[in-house]
Amino acid sequence: LTHPFPPTPRPLATHKRQLNALCALDAERLLVASEDGQLCVRATDTGALIATLDEHLGPVNAAQLSPDGEAFVTAGDDQTARVWDAATLRCLHVLEGHGAYVRDAAIGERHVLTASEDKGVRLWDRHTGAGSLDITAAVAVFDARRDGFGASNAPFRIAAQKRLMRGKGIPKA
Repeated sequence: LTHPFPPTPRPLATHKRQLNALCALDAERLLVASEDGQLCVRATDTGALIATLDEHLGPVNAAQLSPDGEAFVTAGDDQTARVWDAATLRCLHVLEGHGAYVRDAAIGERHVLTASEDKGVRLWDRHTGAGSLDITAAVAVFDARRDGFGASNAPFRIAAQKRLMRGKGIPKA
């Protein structure tokens, strides 16, 4: 027998400001990033706090798990993105090079892609943190102040991200 109504949702956190990103690390853990600067790992079944990751100095804007589930990336208002070990929750690399808030980040098997309010898009080596290759001109110039990336560039951004994460290079703009 199944109940005709879904269970009552439980609050995940005691965040003082809006939640910016959610990322399932595995079946038991959920990563919650918020505007108040908290980056929390919570139990998916109870919402109980498992860990707080205090590396970012300000709001955390984005979080994404790698395709292999071994790492995740976060992006913050402290002008950095960070690569984390998903098993140990240890920060592996701090990606510095943007001149403004980092609003979005994507992680693949070999690379990390970041986008910032400085209108820059950068490509990094996921395993070493090296790189900071500025690929803004090759991808497209996003209007980061309007709505994060600019709605008109969203399909191109997604296509470029998928090609980069598969190691197929940067598409022509």
